[in-house]
Amino acid sequence: MLALGLAACDPGGLTAVTVLNGAVTVAAPSGYCVSTDKAQQTKDTAVVLIGRCLASGLVAPAVISVSVGPAGSGGVMVAGDAALASFFGGPDGLSLLARSGKAKDVALIETRSAPGALLIHLKDAALGSYWRAITALNGRLVTISATGTGTGTGTGTGGVALDENVSLGVVQQTLGVLQAANPAAPRALTTPIPADGATAAPPPRPLG
Repeated sequence: MLALGLAACDPGGLTAVTVLNGAVTVAAPSGYCVSTDKAQQTKDTAVVLIGRCLASGLVAPAVISVSVGPAGSGGVMVAGDAALASFFGGPDGLSLLARSGKAKDVALIETRSAPGALLIHLKDAALGSYWRAITALNGRLVTISATGTGTGTGTGTGGVALDENVSLGVVQQTLGVLQAANPAAPRALTTPIPADGATAAPPPRPLG
C-alpha cells in the first residue's frame, strides 16, 4: 500500500510517464508532476502518484492516484453506468473502494456520469470525503482519485485535507488529461517507469 504523504514533487519533474511497457500514458494535470519514486508496477498492473510540482504552487495540495488494471479489464465499462454504480454500492464494490479493504469503512455518497467514465463520491474512514473516476484506457480499467496530503483526512496527521468539490475538479481534470494522452492508437512518447520504481530519466524532446 502506498503512503499518502506526497505534498510536492521536484519542480523539474515529469508531467507524463508510460507504464506497463507503453500500454498506458499517465499524464498529470497542469501544476502537478508525476512522482516516479512512489510508483508501483507489477507485470500487468500499475499505481502512479501525482502531486504538486511546487509546494507553494497555485494548485490544490492534492494527492492524485492513478491505478491501471490488467489487460482487458476495461471491458467492465460496457456494463454501463447504472450497473457499475449498483455494483460499487454493494458490499463487494465497497470493499474494492475502501482504503482498508473493508466495506464497513466506506460509504458511497453519489455517482455521476462523465464522458467515458463514472464519477464516484465516497466517504472513507481513513481518507475522508473524496471523488474517484473509473474509466477504460487502451483496454485497461483505470481509476483516478484525488485526496488530501498526509495518511488520513488531514486532521492531526500533519497533512492537508482536500475539499470534496476541489477533489471532484482535480479528478475531472486528470481524467481529461489521461483521455487526451491515450488515444485509440496508443503511443509511448514519454519515459516509462522502471518496474523497480527507480526514478525515470527526463522525457525525450520531440524531434524536429
